[in-house]
Amino acid sequence: MKTYAYAATFEPTEKEGGFTVTFADVLEAITEGDDLTDTRAMAAVRSASRC
Repeated sequence: MKTYAYAATFEPTEKEGGFTVTFADVLEAITEGDDLTDTRAMAAVRSASRC
């Protein structure tokens, strides 16, 4: 199985502690989480679904 890595940009949301993550190479891939740990997990799932 091939592994791909995408650069991600994490930005705080209006909700305290929340983050939105976008991928410059995959414009339609946007996700968010309740905190940084949750957001990183969601980003990993989102980027993995692109492969």
